[in-house]
Amino acid sequence: YRWTMRSKIYKWYKTINEIDKKLKGLNNSELKIELENLETLQTSIQEHTNVPMSFMGEYYNLLMHIELIINKINNKLVHLRKD
Repeated sequence: YRWTMRSKIYKWYKTINEIDKKLKGLNNSELKIELENLETLQTSIQEHTNVPMSFMGEYYNLLMHIELIINKINNKLVHLRKD
C-alpha cells in the first residue's frame, strides 16, 4: 500500500528531472515550451492525483519542486530578455 501511494507521487520526478537537466542549453522559445509543459503537468497532478493525508508531505514536496523549476525557467526567460 505504502509503495503504491508513493509511486503516485514519485513517478513524476523523472519528467521533472529531465526538464531541469536540459534547461541550460535551451533558447527562449524552447524554455517557453518547457514552461508550458510543466504548468500543464502541475495542473494535471493537482486535478488527478489523490493521495491520503499521510502522504500529503510527499505530494506537496512534488508540487514545490515543480514550482521551483517553473521559477527557474521564468528567471532564465527574464535574463534572456535583458540580453
